[in-house]
Amino acid sequence: MTWSGCGVELDQTQEPANSVADQFPDSSLHSAPEIGAVCPLCGRLKTSTYARRKRILIGFLKALLLVGTAVEIAFYISRSTERASVMHAALERMNADPAVVELLGKPVKLESGVQGQVRHDETGWREARLILPVKGPKGSAIARVVAGRGTGPWTFTTFELVIEQQRKKLDLVSGRVVEYDPLDYIEIHTHAVISPEYRNSPIAKARLDGQHPCVFANVQQGTAVVPELGKCSTPTEHKGLVDRFEIDLRYGSFVLRQTDLYLNDVFEVPLTRSYSSSDWAHTNPVHAFGRNSNHPYDIVPLGTRNPYTYLMILFEDGDFLYFDRISKGTGYPDAVYQHTETSTRFYKATQSWNGDGWTAKLADGSEIRFPESYNAKNAAQGAPTEMRNAAGDVLELHRDGRRNLQQIKTPHGHWIRFKYDDLSRIMRAEDDAGHWVRYSYNPDGMLSDVISFSGRERHYQYEGIRMTRVADEKGRILLRNWYLPWGALAKQQFSDTLIVSYQYDWPFGRYNSESVTVSLPNGTTRNIRVADSVPELYGTFH
Repeated sequence: MTWSGCGVELDQTQEPANSVADQFPDSSLHSAPEIGAVCPLCGRLKTSTYARRKRILIGFLKALLLVGTAVEIAFYISRSTERASVMHAALERMNADPAVVELLGKPVKLESGVQGQVRHDETGWREARLILPVKGPKGSAIARVVAGRGTGPWTFTTFELVIEQQRKKLDLVSGRVVEYDPLDYIEIHTHAVISPEYRNSPIAKARLDGQHPCVFANVQQGTAVVPELGKCSTPTEHKGLVDRFEIDLRYGSFVLRQTDLYLNDVFEVPLTRSYSSSDWAHTNPVHAFGRNSNHPYDIVPLGTRNPYTYLMILFEDGDFLYFDRISKGTGYPDAVYQHTETSTRFYKATQSWNGDGWTAKLADGSEIRFPESYNAKNAAQGAPTEMRNAAGDVLELHRDGRRNLQQIKTPHGHWIRFKYDDLSRIMRAEDDAGHWVRYSYNPDGMLSDVISFSGRERHYQYEGIRMTRVADEKGRILLRNWYLPWGALAKQQFSDTLIVSYQYDWPFGRYNSESVTVSLPNGTTRNIRVADSVPELYGTFH
C-alpha cells in the first residue's frame, strides 16, 4: 500500500506502528485516544480521511465562531458606545443647568448602577431609555432620561432628576422644580413596545362561568339578615348599590361588600368596599381601606417576571382572572396575554405592554389602562389610570405621586374625591352632590368604623385580620363569625338567631377544599362540591 505521509510503497509484511504511543512507549500518549498509524520508514503520522475532514470542519467552525464573536463584539461596542454618548450628553446638560448645580453642586458625576439601553429601528432612529445614578458635592440623585436621535445630537423628551434627600424633583425639560415625596412611585420599566410574534394557538373554550358556590345574605335597613345558599360572582362588573355578606365556599373566606357612594353617568361608578378574610394573593394586603379591604378602582395586574409567562387581574376582594401568554418570547415589551378560562365579560380579553404600562382590551372594545408597576409596594401603585368603554368614553382615575386615587371623574364631570392618612388609607370620600363618608382604623390597620352622611354607620371587630362582628348605627349585631385555626370560616350567626356552620373536605397542602358540608338554620345540611369552580392556577398548587 502507499503511505500517505511519504508516498513509499509498503509490502504486505511491513506492518505500520499502531499509533504514536507505540513509537514512544514511555510517553503519556498511551492515555490518549488513537489518532492514526505511523509509517515505519519515514516515521510520519498517517492521517485518515475522516480525521482530515474533521480537522477542516473544526477549523471552519472556529472561523465562524470568530466571525460571530467579532460581530457580536462590534454590536455590543456600538450599543455601549451609544449608551455612553447618551450618558455623556446627560451629564453635560446637568452640569450646565443652574437648577441642578444649585441642588447638587458641580461637577455632577455618574455613579454605578446605570439601567436601560438604546434601541434602533429600521429607519436608523435610536431611542435611549436610561436610569442614571448621579452624585454632586451637595448630594446624590436619580436621573430618568428618554432621548432619541437620527443623525444629529441626542434630543431629550424626558429628563427628570429626583433628589430624595432634599425631597425635590427637577424636570429639566420644563425647568420646573417641585417638592418630591420619597414615597412617590418611580417608573423603572419604560421599554418601547416590540411587535409581538404570536404562537397561533387555538382559543380555548371557557372552562368556568365566573361563579362559585357560596352562602350570601343581603342587608336591608330594619329587617333581619337572612342567609341563603346559592352562587356568587367574580367582581368583573360593578352595577347598582350593594350591601351584603358572602362566604366563598371554595376557600372558606368571608367577603363583605358595601357601597358607600354612587355615581350614575355614562359609567356606573359605585364606590363599593370589599373585605376578604383571606386576602393572600397580593404580597402586601394594605389597601385603600386598610388591611384586606379595597375598592374596584384599585384592581391590579400581577404575574411572573423574567420570564413573563402569565398575568392575572387581581380584583378588590382577592379573586382573580388568569391570562396566559399567547406571544412568543419571555420578555415584557413583546408580551401579549389572553384570558379564556371564564365566560365573563373578560373572555378573550388581552393584556399587552403599551410602552408605559399594560393595556387590557376586552372583546366588547372596552379598555383598562394600568401603569408600569414593577416596583409597586401596594395595589394602588399598579392600579388603573383610566377605563374606556367601547364608544371611547373615558372614566378618569386621577392619582398622586404615590399613586393613591385622588379623584374618579365621569365623562360629564361628576366626581368622587378622596383624602388619605399618612399610610395611604382613605379617611374621607365625597362626591359632587355633597354626599360624604368617613373612615377610621384600629391599631392593627383594619377598617373599624364607617360613618355616612345619611346617618348609616358600620362598626367592625376583628381577631387579627379576621372580621368577627359587624354592627350598625343602633348597635344591632348584623353578623358574628367564628374561624378555624387556619383561617376558614367555621360558623356564622346572622341577626342573633340564624346559625350556619361549615365542614370542609380539604386535602392537605391545597389552597381550596374539594367539598363543603353546610348546615343551614332550618336544620338541613347540604354537601356542595366546590373544586370544579376553582381556577386552574390554584387547582395545580400543592
